Order: sequence, then C-alpha cells, then structure tokens
Amino acid sequence: MMTKRTKAVSLLNRGSIQHLAIEAMVVVFSILAALSVDAWRDERVERRSAVEAANGLNLEIARNLKELEDMLADVTGRQDRLLALGDSLTKPMPFSRHMGSFNGFRTPDLSHSAWQRASGAAIANRLDPDYLQDAFRAYNAADLLSGLDAEISRLVFSETFYAPDRARAAWYIALAIMRQQIEWVRSAADLDRQFLERWAPQLLEAGS
Repeated sequence: MMTKRTKAVSLLNRGSIQHLAIEAMVVVFSILAALSVDAWRDERVERRSAVEAANGLNLEIARNLKELEDMLADVTGRQDRLLALGDSLTKPMPFSRHMGSFNGFRTPDLSHSAWQRASGAAIANRLDPDYLQDAFRAYNAADLLSGLDAEISRLVFSETFYAPDRARAAWYIALAIMRQQIEWVRSAADLDRQFLERWAPQLLEAGS
C-alpha cells in the first residue's frame, strides 16, 4: 500500500516529467520558429535580389539598344562612304591608306554584366522562365557581333590590307564585313526592343 510519502514522491516525479516535457516543447518550438524566421528572411533577401537583378538587366538591355541604334546609323553612313570609295580604287595604294575616307570600322560597346548576374542559378530560379528566354535571345544576338570584331582584326592585320595591289580585294572584304555588321546590329536591336516592349515598356518610353 502506497504511503503518503510515496504518493508525494510520485506526484513530484510526475510534475517534473511534465515540466521537462513542457520545456522540451518550448525548446523545439523556439528552434522551429527561429528556422521559420531564417527561411522567411532568406526568402525575402532572394526575392529582393531577383528584383534588383531584373531591374539591372532591363537597364542594361536599354543601354545596349541605344548603343546598337547609334551604331546602326553610324555604320550605315560608313557603308555609304565605303561604297563610294570603290570608284576611286584605281591607283596602286594600300587599302589601309583609305580608312579615313569612310572613318574605318566601328565595333559595339555592349554590356553583359547584368545578364551574367541574372542568369546565375541562385537568381535565375526566381525569375520568369519566359523572361530569361527573351533575355537570352537578345544577348545571344549581340554576341554574334563579337565574331565580326575578329574578322575586322583579321583584315586589319592581313597582308591584303597593306598590299598596294590588293586594295580592291580588301575593299570587298571590308564591304562584306560592314554589310553583315549592319544586318546583325539591326537584328540585335530588334530583339532588345521586343524584350523591352514586353518586360519594361517604361524604359522604351523614357528613351524615345
């Protein structure tokens, strides 16, 4: 038969167990709450980073479009002068000596840093896939122009460029490069414009 003392000890033990259980539940709840707060904070930071990355990318494409539009007008004028130069290539003279007649070549000054940031895995997962696809198409079109930069360098450092009797051949090469450049610049500008019309029309309106 249980004595009063035994009953008291039993109740005390039961109370201690209940107290410990409550403390354990409080600790678990505190840990879960802290993890939830951390997750919420991380989610907020990642969401803000994605918004900032998208804003930066929109501005970069707008700046690239302005550069491409300026370049298109400039290179079209250079092509007209280069075409006119063809009629005067009658005397033996290196094509290098004629560069001033059409102001030479121009290469685009395009930025890619915002795209590199936005296309990183951490931020890309937060952006609309269609948004990223449109941006990829715009930047990919612009990247084609770097191939023409290499062709320009190849011509400028070639024997044809400096040989007096090969000016006509250099002229044909220069004209082909410039025509391709105009075509690709126009295509890249169209894709930039389409991107902005869909995703950031306010930047087009501000630039018009």
